[in-house]
Amino acid sequence: MLFRSLGQFAAELLSRPPRQLGDDLTPTDVVQGLIMALWRRELKARRAELERTAMQGDLDPDRLHEVESEIHRLTSQIKRMTHWEIAVPTIAAHRAEE
Repeated sequence: MLFRSLGQFAAELLSRPPRQLGDDLTPTDVVQGLIMALWRRELKARRAELERTAMQGDLDPDRLHEVESEIHRLTSQIKRMTHWEIAVPTIAAHRAEE
């Protein structure tokens, strides 16, 4: 789970460096950017854990294939976390899995 509480989310939000709002950057853009950054971090952590599992060398071939497929899927999803319209379905899919 990305956040266990609203308090965790608020703490993460407050720990971020301030961004300047301008004609091309709205408060919505800032929040969407933060949400995508947090999901990128979460997905990268999941991928790193799977990479460690794959490197241990004690997986049977079928399980190794599953792990490698999941690593590939997460890598693809991380790349999608740059445009809000593309990121939303990915976020929704992960929320449904929780």
